[in-house]
Formats: sequence, structure tokens, C-alpha cells
Amino acid sequence: MISKTQIQRIRLYTHKKYRDLEEKYIIEGWKMLEEALLAGAVFDTVIYDPFIILDNYRGALLTSVQKVTKNYYPIGASALQDLSDTEASPGVLAVVNKEDHKLTASELIMKPRRLIVVLDEINDPGNLGTIVRTCDWFAVDAVLISKNSAELYNPKVVRSAAGSIYHLPIVPNANILEFLEDAKIAGYRLYATELQESTDIRKTNWAAQSVLVIGNEARGISPAVSAIVDEHVMVPRFGKAESLNAAIACGIIISQIKLQ
Repeated sequence: MISKTQIQRIRLYTHKKYRDLEEKYIIEGWKMLEEALLAGAVFDTVIYDPFIILDNYRGALLTSVQKVTKNYYPIGASALQDLSDTEASPGVLAVVNKEDHKLTASELIMKPRRLIVVLDEINDPGNLGTIVRTCDWFAVDAVLISKNSAELYNPKVVRSAAGSIYHLPIVPNANILEFLEDAKIAGYRLYATELQESTDIRKTNWAAQSVLVIGNEARGISPAVSAIVDEHVMVPRFGKAESLNAAIACGIIISQIKLQ
């Protein structure tokens, strides 16, 4: 059985300080467990509710987990819920080693890529995770996350991304100004979302190698980024809403690029 000390240690990873210190994070749910296994993630600890119904799918996942970690424990439902970031625990939780992001922002453009998405101070974890998931859906080549954005391994980001953090190159804590300068030199055309003095995305001629910058939910793109991009673009408004959610705007624009 899992000890109280081990439970307390898992609880530490609900805090960013300890996720950064020990380079570990928490995932929850059977689908996330499957995605992590398929991606070859390194498991530190796995805990599960032994009274949850184990169908063939769940049983097979737990069998696979036993092959990759010895720290594999049943735990009471109330204790599991206490560690969960959700209102109702899905019945399984794991501590996983952070990905080794060997790919730097500068190295990213050494290989030709058609579309790179850059996130400029996306502070809401749900938005960030949804954007990563959306980029995965549309087969974006890479995502860069600025230093002042939400943390990639925040539980809400991980949950909103729904496994997509394992599917595409992601560079967290990136110096995006430096990257944008390098990308421009490398021949990429830089676009950024902006409501004022912007080109309608239906009239935008997207370059073969494009970088799309999505700005902060409240402030938009930073002045320094605004000054360096080649073109400001916007989703046309037909109603009276003041603005679009950053993740929704990102999805609409990426779909336009891909469909064009």
C-alpha cells in the first residue's frame, strides 16, 4: 500500500514550485494515461481506485503501467479525490517526468516548417491547453510558449490539452522576440492577431512558411511583438461581441490557413 509520505509527496506536485524543482507533473484520467504510455513518458508513481470497474481497456492500461514503474498503488477513493484537480476523480492519477524539451526556439527553424504558432502571454491555463489541442488537430508544426504565459504543466493545461502535449514539438518558456527575429531572417512571414488596422483573414495571403502569434486574452500582442511582425490579421466580426476568446480565434485562423 502507498504510504502517507508518498501521498504527501504527490501532493507537492500540485504546486508549480515543486513541479519545477523536481521536473515532474501530474496527469489524470485513463485517456491521459494511455497517451503518456504511447509517448514513452517516464512514470514516477501511479495510483488508482481499486474499486473502479476495470474493463478490458482500463485493465490493459494498468498492466502496461506495471511494466514501466514499480511505484504502482491502489488507493482509497477519498484520498485519490483529495489529490485530484477535478470535481470527480476519473479513478487514476500519475506523476510523470517532464518532457526533455531538447528542441530550442533557435533550432526549431533549422528544419523547414509550414506553420508555427507562437503564444504571447497566454495566461489562462484552459486557453493554453485548448490552443495546444487545436494546433494538434490542425497538424501545426510547432508551438512556442512565451516566458510570461501559463505553465505548460499546470494541471488545467495538461487536462485541456487532452494528450496533445505529447503529439507535437512544444517549446515552453521561449524568448519569442528572439525567435521571431530569427524566423524572419530564415524567410518566414510573421502574422499576429490584432483588432485594429488588420487584414481580414479571408483576404490574407498566407506564406508557405508562416508564424502566427496569438496575443494575451486581455491586452492582445505586446508592443514589441507588434512592431516586428509583417502583418496584423483579424477574424471578421458579424455580431456585437467585443472580442473572441484567444483559443477560439486561434482555431478559426489556423483552419483558414489550412483550408487555403
